[in-house]
Amino acid sequence: MLDSVVSALVDASTSLINSGNYTGAIKNLDKALSIDPNNVGALTNKGRALDHLDNYIEATKYIDKALAINPDYVPALENKGIILFDTSNRTEAKKYIDKALSLGRKDRSVNSHDELELTTKGIALRQLGNYTQAIQ
Repeated sequence: MLDSVVSALVDASTSLINSGNYTGAIKNLDKALSIDPNNVGALTNKGRALDHLDNYIEATKYIDKALAINPDYVPALENKGIILFDTSNRTEAKKYIDKALSLGRKDRSVNSHDELELTTKGIALRQLGNYTQAIQ
């Protein structure tokens, strides 16, 4: 029963983040994490919401905790790459985006997350001066 409550809170937080209500999402995620402090979806979404609020240090803590629990959790890898990109660490961002892309493609065709990852990777490569790779 508690798993379904946590799942519902995480799903609601995703909708809130997508609509720009980051503080509302964080409130839901705090509730979810009070029930299950190791829920990788809740940890990742909290990191994502904090990143949108430009709180990169706290965002990184949540994403890193999710990755410590599940190092192959694609949404956490995606968001780690985005946070690193947002903080101008393009080389490290590329590593996380590459891993997310390689893991994600095993289970699905290109979707909106892949498009974001590919775009982020292309921008990072361009800013690193790897223009040929960036346009691929």
